Amino acid sequence: DLYITGESTSGTTINMANNGEVSNLTMSNCVIDGENAPGRNAWRGKHLSQTMTMTGCEIKDSLGWSVFDMGANALPSATSPPLTHVTFSNNHFHHLNGSISVRGHTTPTALVTITGNTWDHIGDGSSVAQNWACIEVNKAVSVVITGNSCSDVLPGNWGEGQAFQLWHIDDVDVSNNTILNCWQGIWFANPAGSHAAPTGSISNNTFDGITDKAFFTQNPFVGGGLVNAENNWWGHCNGPSGDGPGVGAVVTGDVDFTPWLAGPAKLVPSNYGSISEAVVASCAGDTIMVDAAAYNAANPGETLLFGADMAVSDLTIRSSDPNTKVQVTGGVQFSNTGTID
Repeated sequence: DLYITGESTSGTTINMANNGEVSNLTMSNCVIDGENAPGRNAWRGKHLSQTMTMTGCEIKDSLGWSVFDMGANALPSATSPPLTHVTFSNNHFHHLNGSISVRGHTTPTALVTITGNTWDHIGDGSSVAQNWACIEVNKAVSVVITGNSCSDVLPGNWGEGQAFQLWHIDDVDVSNNTILNCWQGIWFANPAGSHAAPTGSISNNTFDGITDKAFFTQNPFVGGGLVNAENNWWGHCNGPSGDGPGVGAVVTGDVDFTPWLAGPAKLVPSNYGSISEAVVASCAGDTIMVDAAAYNAANPGETLLFGADMAVSDLTIRSSDPNTKVQVTGGVQFSNTGTID
């Protein structure tokens, strides 16, 4: 493990404003401590190519605008390979006045994976706070954002305070994230209406305690498409407000938000150890999300005992992976209606 602090009262803890190319960067089990020095950035870098991976790290108490800035700078030469895969997994980012920015080069990043991370206390609400999102992803072919938690995000001095900010993305999987007590939720930036709506979906996320907007887009997408944001919990059982009919969090722009979840998704095994436990805790209209990775050859499934004490109407059991299904053998009877997907 490595614990990193800065020596200057401001500046940057790790400065990679280099002229050369840095390829296949990996950082794991490290702590970057900004020590609450005014204006100090955590990490600034450019000319990153091929892959970049950060796992099991902690970045804290950094008051500058850059928590981790990958930059939008051109690579050193025309022969430099572009970014292919960026991964942030199981990290903790907290008490920060800046944001993470994953900005691709002229050639979009092929895949950005953001899984199992926790953000909390982003922005202190002061006039010098320069945060705009927990993480921004710009210029990527495919983006996977799953199983993250973002809480207590205040607006920075640009008036922005999103969990996720997405620009110029072709395909998205944003699922099973919890966005709690934040200024904003998810924003799709689309300057001049120059990009088509992404394929994929934003689903089974929890938006609760959102002050401004839970989901919004900028300018119509090319071709008039919509972002698929079905099956999310917007903080109230009658759905989102804004363009929606309910009193939940505000949703506006080019987005399909119908149907929505009647309650926060119950996650197996992260919230409940088994599907049976989740069913016992369910109410009418609930959705149970089963992590497909938790069931494999060594752990192929479980025995579900749907007895009289587990009768739930309008219950949905769904796989967290849209490419897999929950397979049930034997007789299962739902009260009123139910779905196994």
